[in-house]
Amino acid sequence: MIGLGGSWLTLFGPFVAHRTAILGVVGLVMIWTIVRLVRRPPCRGRRLSTVLTLGFAMFAFFAAATAPVWSAQAQRVIWAIYQERRP
Repeated sequence: MIGLGGSWLTLFGPFVAHRTAILGVVGLVMIWTIVRLVRRPPCRGRRLSTVLTLGFAMFAFFAAATAPVWSAQAQRVIWAIYQERRP
């Protein structure tokens, strides 16, 4: 759309084999972050930004963890939308 191709995504191909381990480590880091966030007294003005950042990271983590369940259906829906709008 703005001149960026998707070919650079092939660089992440080797990591697919280690997907479970990577998600496990990311999950542990998120649990550690939640524990630290709950146990620490809030800093002035920093707590909201930390909670929002953690919320976005958790959303991305759960999307990545559940991607095998819904990605095939999402691809079919996107392809159908593309076919309908094609001239």
